[in-house]
Amino acid sequence: MQRIFCSFCATSGHFKRIGCPVCLNADTSKLNIIMIEDEKNFRIDTCDACGSYIKTIEAGLMNELNPDISDLISLHLDIIAQDKGYRRNSPNPLGMKRILNT
Repeated sequence: MQRIFCSFCATSGHFKRIGCPVCLNADTSKLNIIMIEDEKNFRIDTCDACGSYIKTIEAGLMNELNPDISDLISLHLDIIAQDKGYRRNSPNPLGMKRILNT
């Protein structure tokens, strides 16, 4: 189990490690991980079944930062995921769902 946090409503809870928390897809052929070199504490988990993504933050870092700050310092991951065609389903702490890469 992993702990998940919604930046929109501040709800947190546990969810199975393999699966999409948006559409509940568990077909691993439609689940992907995007890792960024030199970003060992952050990654992007995507779902091709519903086209969504979530950012995953290493638990040790979450002990140092609150979820909102972690979300904001990883905005570049939103740009990467959205440039690949995935969408964010809930807004970040600033109220933004779409981060434009200009």
